[in-house]
Amino acid sequence: MSKKTKTKAAQELKQEVKQELKQELKQEGIPYIVNLPEPHIFEGKTYTEIDLFGLENLTTEDMGAAELMFTRMGYTDPVKEFNTVFCLILASYAINQPYEFFKNMKMYNATRIKERVSAFLFKKI
Repeated sequence: MSKKTKTKAAQELKQEVKQELKQELKQEGIPYIVNLPEPHIFEGKTYTEIDLFGLENLTTEDMGAAELMFTRMGYTDPVKEFNTVFCLILASYAINQPYEFFKNMKMYNATRIKERVSAFLFKKI
């Protein structure tokens, strides 16, 4: 088996496991997909939903980096887990997009994402 074939097989297996985990979490009532009432356009691509499943893979180091970015942006909040900007920074890590992805998003779309990230942090979703 060639290296390319092994890599493709590994990617397919990884995708299959990810889908199974998503299905399992969905059955448990954990909604990672945030449907956007109004499509969001970023760099010419239109988004009608945001998949926050990547939150499951974030680490303490990611959270520390998000806190540092939050502080460097000039924000302070003793309860960052409920702050819109902080939650959107974490969401940007989860979806592998820069924070700028959220800058021109409609407020009600951003609020849905913020609420889902906050709920995730306290495992209330």
